Amino acid sequence: MNPMAFPITITPEAAARVAELGMHAELDRMLEHTCQTVAGLRAIEVQLALPYDTGDETSILIQATIVDPPRDDNPSQREWGAWKVRTFRPEVCRYFVLLTVVEPAHAG
Repeated sequence: MNPMAFPITITPEAAARVAELGMHAELDRMLEHTCQTVAGLRAIEVQLALPYDTGDETSILIQATIVDPPRDDNPSQREWGAWKVRTFRPEVCRYFVLLTVVEPAHAG
């Protein structure tokens, strides 16, 4: 699948954090994998996620907008997370998360 087939937006805040972490190559690899493996992908937006319940560091949120999945259980996030852990060091994994957001098939 051609990664350029999907619009990919990276917010300036997320780009700055990735640069600060020195993890541009890792993000590129994650985006490529997302484009190749997430079913029903429509778009990707990379955002800065502020600290939440635990921890005090910001994270990079890779938000994948997908069309209604063909079944109730869309394994994309789970499978992507398992791939991330197999592929990257824990120092990288701690900063990146994938979130799939469902767009109705007939949005308009």
